Amino acid sequence: SITHAVSRVAQETPVLNFLAAKLLMGTASLLTFTIPFTQKLRNRR
Repeated sequence: SITHAVSRVAQETPVLNFLAAKLLMGTASLLTFTIPFTQKLRNRR
């Protein structure tokens, strides 16, 4: 039924939001680490 599908999606959405947030945090932390590092390597050349 439609209500069953909606409730099922509503239960799974927090997990997807959590995974998306973790992915965004991971990429953001990677960028903050890699960008200064690559700039240091470029300055050494």
